Amino acid sequence: MTMAATPGKGFHRFLSLLPVAACLFVAIWHMRLDWIYDESYRYGWLVPPLALYLFSVRWRDRLPPAPDPNRNLLPGWATLAVLLPVAWLIREANPEWRLLSIAFTLGAVAACLLYLDNTGGKALATHFAGAIFFLFAAVPWPTFVETAITSALMPLNASLTLEALHWMQIPATQHGNLIGVSSGTLGVEEACSGIRSLHTTVLVAWFVGELQRLPWRGRLLLIGGGVGIALGSNILRTVFLSVVAAREGLPAADSWHDTAGLAALGLNCAAIFLLAWWIGRRTSVVVEGSQSQPSKPTILVSLPVRGPVILTIGLAVMLPLTLWWYGRHETTLLPPWHLEKPSAAAEFRELPVDKRTANMLRYSKGWSAQWKTTEGRPFQGFYFEWDTGDVPPENMNVHRPGGCLAAIGIEFVRELPPLTATPDGIPLTCRVLLFNDRGRPLHILYLVQENSQSEAPPVNAFDFSYMTRLHAVRLGRRNPGQRFIEAGLWDEPSEVNAREIFTDLLNKWVRQGGMD
Repeated sequence: MTMAATPGKGFHRFLSLLPVAACLFVAIWHMRLDWIYDESYRYGWLVPPLALYLFSVRWRDRLPPAPDPNRNLLPGWATLAVLLPVAWLIREANPEWRLLSIAFTLGAVAACLLYLDNTGGKALATHFAGAIFFLFAAVPWPTFVETAITSALMPLNASLTLEALHWMQIPATQHGNLIGVSSGTLGVEEACSGIRSLHTTVLVAWFVGELQRLPWRGRLLLIGGGVGIALGSNILRTVFLSVVAAREGLPAADSWHDTAGLAALGLNCAAIFLLAWWIGRRTSVVVEGSQSQPSKPTILVSLPVRGPVILTIGLAVMLPLTLWWYGRHETTLLPPWHLEKPSAAAEFRELPVDKRTANMLRYSKGWSAQWKTTEGRPFQGFYFEWDTGDVPPENMNVHRPGGCLAAIGIEFVRELPPLTATPDGIPLTCRVLLFNDRGRPLHILYLVQENSQSEAPPVNAFDFSYMTRLHAVRLGRRNPGQRFIEAGLWDEPSEVNAREIFTDLLNKWVRQGGMD
């Protein structure tokens, strides 16, 4: 039976949709920085409109609403009303934590499904579940997962490319993730590891599987096939660029870089559609809904609003709760300091910061430079600072010193005792690490200091564990800003001399006050 909607019921329906829309907004707001600054996730902006399109496709053959009056959904609404404010409270201390992206997206998906179940029954929620779950395609992968996959893909890509070059009788060598050819050296970096192609291909496979109404087993098969397609096409792309570099030089390979990437993406999409067609022919696809008697827009006589009201209350207290908790724990910030550029050093040369690195770190101020010590030892240093409330995608404490060095064949040897100094009255405790750069000793000075006097993890607890992150929430410590120093000293065989050179750098160039 089709009934006309009264103005009151339409208004109630609008009010009940507001908390659902708010949950979607919160999820998008939290993930937006990854979508803006991380090139691997810029496709995230496409996911909400694509999900809306999938929803509209499902809308055409939706089932007539059939809510179950005996189905109690209030516990689900109440759980969301509690968990979302708690997640936002945690976010205030850990705004870069990607696991919170999963939490907020899960909250948005749950709110959508609860609303559909509330107003149209379980069958209606199930009908739209594929389109709604597609929102997870925009969620950045947890850092530890992405790092593990990237660390595995880069050397694998380099090794397979080397084998292909040898098969084609092109002389080449491998050093970590570097491939040496006659014209120079190519680096298989994160962007070339295949992770970006993997993200995009999984997105396309997920979308096509839902668009063609494949059964869940077929969709998983399509996504798994997409993973293989992405990895294979990326290896072909790397081999192609290596061949171009060997025969025409590195500039030619660089000019082909983006074109090869677009060609690989096009190949992936074509292969995904072909695989989806093949899977569709071998699986029975049943389209839910009444095809013989299409359902007409139906407005329920009574719309349950208690659940959305409970969620609205939870969302309403989210910001006041966060402001109250962290406001009562605010601590005095430490006096600002900065590391000046050692412009008076021998052969000092300022280096531009790579654009991709700058987008990833999102620092407020900083510099990169090379110079030599008085003994003629090569030196390279970085200094970055973040203003209060600004953070890199992951707090710099999470990054292990020299983590990117392994990608270019530099081997970690051991960590040396910490170095303490008090330049210009500023107490600093730095990490010192020893690496082997193809037979050359490389000492690394590494310092991350937050601008707060609040209780903090020990200096050697640099990888933020779950307990450390939650400890920051318990202490009510929001991001107070931070300063970062990383300096590398080559060809100094003596640990004692290296520590003296690092101490001299700090004493000469660390100054009170912020960087101009």
